[in-house]
Amino acid sequence: MLFKTTLVIWSRFDPEGMEMEDLAFSVSQDESYCSGCATEEIENPRKDIDFDGNSFFRPEDSTNEEESVQHTD
Repeated sequence: MLFKTTLVIWSRFDPEGMEMEDLAFSVSQDESYCSGCATEEIENPRKDIDFDGNSFFRPEDSTNEEESVQHTD
C-alpha cells in the first residue's frame, strides 16, 4: 500500500520543465501558491493511472516481501 498526495499549485509563470523540488520551493518563497492538498491510500499502485512503476519504493533487500510494492494485475 502507498499514499498518493496531489497538490494544487498556482503560479504566474509556466512551470513546464521545472523540477518538482523547484516548484515546491517557489511555494515556500511565496512565488507560487498552494491552494489544496489531497491524500489517498492506494492499495494496488500498479492499477493507478499516475503510478509509473518507480523502483524508489522497493527495498534494497528484496527478500522482505512485506515492504515491497505488490505487483498483481
